Amino acid sequence: MNFLELAENTIKKAGIPLTSNEVWEKAGEFGFDKQLKSTGKTPWATLGARLYVDIRDNKETRFEA
Repeated sequence: MNFLELAENTIKKAGIPLTSNEVWEKAGEFGFDKQLKSTGKTPWATLGARLYVDIRDNKETRFEA
């Protein structure tokens, strides 16, 4: 699972809009963080950056600002 898949799955399961930090917290509650292929020290920051870049650069993004 990559960061955008983690965000999409988490938001769908939560059923409400979330900030990137809330997405990370809920992902931990749902156990999605264990499926993430990342070894960085600040995955919540990487998640926020990936969401920002996806929203900025992708007209067909599945996320909202």
